[in-house]
Amino acid sequence: MSSVVGTSLTGAVTVADGLGYEWRMDGRPTKAIATAAVTGAWALSIGAQLLDQNPVDTLVLAQVSLVVGTPVFGALLLVILNDDDAVARFTNTLTRNVLAVLGYLLGLGVVVALLSSFL
Repeated sequence: MSSVVGTSLTGAVTVADGLGYEWRMDGRPTKAIATAAVTGAWALSIGAQLLDQNPVDTLVLAQVSLVVGTPVFGALLLVILNDDDAVARFTNTLTRNVLAVLGYLLGLGVVVALLSSFL
């Protein structure tokens, strides 16, 4: 259970910061977002049980969502890190962009390999 709380709090800090709210671990917005995430996950798992779904299928769905969502997050991060207005003096240099694109393509290759193994 502690990994659920830790993961939801970590994600909630990121979401709160991205939305411009107070992003401390003990901040009210962080706690509200984490509570909503855990409650939503709980509701989905209860709903799957009520619909007589196989629990393994719901775990596979969660993992596939993560695998598909990671490249989207990576692309957004690459775009944001090249926006002068967003990150000012921390904007990526050419070397960082080359390394980032190579890492992104490597990660995308892993995602494609994983997804193709399921098909």
